Amino acid sequence: MKRLLIAAFALLAAVGFSSCENDDDRLYDTLAGRVWAGDLGFYQDGRYPLVSYIYFKANGFGTDRLHFADNGEYLDTLDIRWDAYGDDTIYIDYGNTAPPRELRGVYIRRGELRAELYIDDIYSGRVMLYMQ
Repeated sequence: MKRLLIAAFALLAAVGFSSCENDDDRLYDTLAGRVWAGDLGFYQDGRYPLVSYIYFKANGFGTDRLHFADNGEYLDTLDIRWDAYGDDTIYIDYGNTAPPRELRGVYIRRGELRAELYIDDIYSGRVMLYMQ
């Protein structure tokens, strides 16, 4: 009986410790060290749409390389600070260069990130980013 009780406690401990991974860490780890490309609501002169190539560094910093959507020509690189909250929200801070972006309801599958985009806390629409 004592062996059965020890085995039961060992099983409970194994199950309990394996579920300690935080959802924040999973989303953060999925993004970190990768480049994700897509439309994050940037325009040149308010008319020409830009594509963002966001590099999420593992230290919470990164870059957003902006290219013209129509011909892919490089325009500029913006420095960012970013973080992942819960298992479905990404916050991107551009400092005083541009309003912050927040991706809510993040869903990632097969190298494709889908979310609701908020620019300066105002809903902007659904977006898709692709892992490069």
